[in-house]
Amino acid sequence: MTTTAVPTTTPPPAMPLPTAAPDRDHAGERAGDHAGDQRGVQFGATRRGLRVAWLPSPGPVRARLAFRVGTADERLPERGLTHLVTHLAHRFTEVDLEGGGGRPSQVWHGPCASPLEVAFTAVGDEDDVRDRLVALCEGLASLAEVLPEEVAHEAGRLDAEADLRPVSSWEALRTARHGLRGWGQLTTGELAVPSADAAALTRWVERWFTAANAVLAVSGPQPPAWVLPLLSGEAVPAPAPVVLPLQLPARVEGPSGAVAVTALADDGAAARAGWWWLHHLALEELRVRGLAAADVEVEVTAVGGGLVELALAVHAGADPAQDALHAVQDATARACSEALPLAELTRWASDLPVPDPVAELDDLARAWLLHGGVEPPAAAPRESLREQARALRPADVLTALRSALGTGLLLVPHDVTAPAGLPLAVPAAPTASAALPGGTWVGARGGSARLVVGEVGVQVHHEDGSTPTARWETAVAVLHRGGGTRVVVDVTGAEVEVDPAVWVDGPAAVEVLDAHAPAGLVVPLPAGAAALEEPARAGRRDRALASLRALATVRVGRPRAGRGA
Repeated sequence: MTTTAVPTTTPPPAMPLPTAAPDRDHAGERAGDHAGDQRGVQFGATRRGLRVAWLPSPGPVRARLAFRVGTADERLPERGLTHLVTHLAHRFTEVDLEGGGGRPSQVWHGPCASPLEVAFTAVGDEDDVRDRLVALCEGLASLAEVLPEEVAHEAGRLDAEADLRPVSSWEALRTARHGLRGWGQLTTGELAVPSADAAALTRWVERWFTAANAVLAVSGPQPPAWVLPLLSGEAVPAPAPVVLPLQLPARVEGPSGAVAVTALADDGAAARAGWWWLHHLALEELRVRGLAAADVEVEVTAVGGGLVELALAVHAGADPAQDALHAVQDATARACSEALPLAELTRWASDLPVPDPVAELDDLARAWLLHGGVEPPAAAPRESLREQARALRPADVLTALRSALGTGLLLVPHDVTAPAGLPLAVPAAPTASAALPGGTWVGARGGSARLVVGEVGVQVHHEDGSTPTARWETAVAVLHRGGGTRVVVDVTGAEVEVDPAVWVDGPAAVEVLDAHAPAGLVVPLPAGAAALEEPARAGRRDRALASLRALATVRVGRPRAGRGA
């Protein structure tokens, strides 16, 4: 097996690798045949820090290599780097395994990404699975040599995929809560992709795609003893989400026909049972109003730091949106005052799914990955949830739900009236922007508009009295557009555009802005680039599919020999 030499330190092993149990009754059988091993998941780590979880099981080998990095870890100028790295590295796994060793290629799943992790999964015989993972790691180590046309090719695929990516019902609430960072920027355009080069990709790999920041979960007859060429690096646990200083609970104006509510809570059975109860009450309230056919979406997402995001959305269309809003608000009012009946709590607990062994392996590996520690979790998250549920009382659920709804954000359609006096019905209070110090520029066509640029930030005083403001300490990106235009983006989502043609001596204003702007926030945009948000997808699905099909037929970059060559 060929491997790529990777410069790395070699720390002492954190713990021994998993080993198979001795088979005293069948000592004469083939070594490594441990299909009858019933010890459950075994844990260990390589000398480079790669954490390994192994489930003894018969049948083909299944391996899942996950890295603790995702969209939530990217700053706005870095948006898309994780996605691009995974696409480029995955190209290295497109090798002809039959060409050298005569073994059939088996199941190889493409990268599966979430805001906190990227995972690659392979199923087949051990040699096939091992070789594909080695090829993947070689690809990561070889991005310093990636060709510009390879980057451009994958960037085209990413752009086409963006047109097909569904938009979450609560992304507007995530941005309102977190700002344009972490969990609040998941739907922004992938700004870093057009200008990414080999150096930027290599830095991202060295920071995130390392052995210590990964977990390898394997199920199969024998423990893996593979050498994966990864850098050592450091484990990075999933951080707690950062939120804006909001007065909660609050409501946020959104698109027509959409009603949604999100909250943050400590992860556990009480909060999950409480959200299930809120969902139950919302369905009741919708039926009372003749909206039983409305599409109701519920999601519970681990967001790091031991927290979960609880989300509920109702898609009722424009006409019945007022009734849908009343139903959600009445459901939240009832959920805060009516304890979950014991019989319903018992039903919820009994309906919790019992994961199969492989799903439990994935749960354990993901929990290990997210908390970033050397020691593996004591129990699988879903098993811990079941244990908590058995001891849960209705009063615990009521307390947890009230606490969660105290952090709630309600998405209200812009064309309906939100009644007062119910939970989550208080509008988010706007904050006035104080005048910033700095140099002042007047409009090129006269009038009372003023531009201020200085050490603190950028501010425009419009004739209508509005004052969009971006401070350097809270700025998340400085976009460079054609014609010398600059757009400073604040964490709140506010954008302050400075077009030199609009102001007297505008080029001088841009020079002052560039001198004060943090270098790490600069994003050069290609010609024709427009807004931060991804473009509307309506009517673009066919074009995107055609683009993906065309890209799939184009071979780009250096030819790669089969693994056995």
